[in-house]
Formats: sequence, C-alpha cells, structure tokens
Amino acid sequence: YEVDISFGIETDTGDIDGEIISKGINKFTETDLKKVLKSFQGPQMQLPPMYSALKIKGIPLYRWARKGVFLKRNCRDITIHKIEVLEFKDYLLKLKVSCTKGTYIRSLVESIGRSLLTKATVLSLRRLSIGGTQSDDMVLMPNKEMSDLSNSILPSDFLLKHLTKAILNKEDVKKVRNGQSIYYNAQLKKKGLVRIYTNKGLFMGIGELDSSNELSPRRLTAIN
Repeated sequence: YEVDISFGIETDTGDIDGEIISKGINKFTETDLKKVLKSFQGPQMQLPPMYSALKIKGIPLYRWARKGVFLKRNCRDITIHKIEVLEFKDYLLKLKVSCTKGTYIRSLVESIGRSLLTKATVLSLRRLSIGGTQSDDMVLMPNKEMSDLSNSILPSDFLLKHLTKAILNKEDVKKVRNGQSIYYNAQLKKKGLVRIYTNKGLFMGIGELDSSNELSPRRLTAIN
C-alpha cells in the first residue's frame, strides 16, 4: 500500500472522510518517527476497526457503527513486512507498507499516531499490489470508458499462476464437479494445492494433490 497520513487528528472512520473525534499535538521529530515505524515491523496483533467490512452476526461492522453500535472484536494476527518513508514534511507523511492479508492500514496509522503521543488519520490509500498483480495491471475506473473495461478484465486464474497446473479428462471433470476425489495419474513435481482445468483448457478451480496422487477438489468455480 501507499498511504498518505495527516498527524494531529483522529476520526471515527480512521480516514479524512470521517468526523474528527480527537486532536493531538505534534511534537515528534523525524528520528522519533523512524524509531516508531521500525517498532511496527514484524508479527503483531491488530484490532479490526468498527468501520470495516468484517462481519459479526452476519452483518458488516460498518453497518453496526453507523447505527451507533460498537461491538467487541477479537484481535487478529498480522505481519508488517516493511514500512518505507517516501516523504515527510509539515507532519504530513507518505508511507509504503508491505503487509499480510487482513491488515487494516487505518488501524496501523492510528496506532502509529498514538505511539508518537499524538493522533493520526489516513488522507489517501492506494493498493500497489495484491498477490502477483502490480499497480500497473490495475484499472482506475474514472479513467476508463465502460466499453473498454472488457479488455482490462484478467482471467480468474491470473493470481494462481504459482500453482502447478493439473488437466483432467472428461470423466474426471464430472467426478470433481460432483465433489469426488480422483486418482490423478499424470506426474506432477509439486504436491499440495494445484489449479485444475478441464480437457478443453477451461479453469475449474483449486484442488489438493496428496503424496498418493489423490486429487481432491477444494474451491471450484460456479460455472464452466
């Protein structure tokens, strides 16, 4: 992610679109900032924000928050691989953050602000990559005509290219589609998760191949 941060305020949503709920005094130095950022790198526990899509009782947290209901949430294991300062001036900060799935950047920003004895909120947030997809592959909707979008849609197996490919015959396709495990007689160097295709080359989903060459379906696409 690339995130722009403003120090001195904290909002109910964790970003600049929310209502200001707290203010802080900015007295920290760039040296203080670098020390705090370094302390946030590595494995840690993080509390999901109320304004998030995480569901409790089948309802996204942000819907509860809009009703004024704040629920107890469990902290989650996350890892911040790297935090890089891109720009820092007048208590405005631009960071590049590499992290695991499930990390909430807004919560990270608030925690950074509090560790510096002030407040902080997100001004803007941009995802730079996800899986094997880089920002150059992404489409900015306002800059694209609707008629052009079909040319920008990536195939459903695009993010799975790191998995070994398994092609099934017609009979095995039917069995796997019905949730059955099959004996896969083709020799694959890597066991574990594989991407499954029909004999016509259509992507079916993800399966798991064990040491005895038994292939079991794990996640299949709805239609082929």
